[in-house]
Amino acid sequence: MATGSNKEDTLKAFFEAVAGAKWDKVESLTSSDFSLLSPIPMPIGLSTWLMFQRIINQAMPDLALEISNLEGKEERLEFTLKVSGTHTEEVQLPMAPQKMAPTNYKVDVPIEGLSAGFKEGKISDLKINNLPSIPGAEGGIPPLASLMGMLNIFGTQK
Repeated sequence: MATGSNKEDTLKAFFEAVAGAKWDKVESLTSSDFSLLSPIPMPIGLSTWLMFQRIINQAMPDLALEISNLEGKEERLEFTLKVSGTHTEEVQLPMAPQKMAPTNYKVDVPIEGLSAGFKEGKISDLKINNLPSIPGAEGGIPPLASLMGMLNIFGTQK
């Protein structure tokens, strides 16, 4: 069971591995039934989340993820995640009709109200209670994707 600083160490190692694109390490720190829970109606499983995270890392090679304000509650840790990076690389989203050209948008935003669940020493879920409000990001599409230009692909961004 992950407790105290073990949970904190696991969470820090997880986000370091994500930012560093160390996918084997990410998988070793997550349970087989990992899910991302957010305001988007359906949970996202590990393989789908990894697919989209790889795209974000490819698009933003300078991606940095910093956690702070860690607070433990039983088998959960609540925290703030600061996401920063610049969309400098072209990527292909699985559902997009064309490649997404670099926008050079810079993202530097704290996401508050996150929590992580733990099972048998591994991260079993990440819960995002609120998607952050970012100037220039609009609608129901996650702000990071919006700023990276995803809305341009679908012809909806001004």
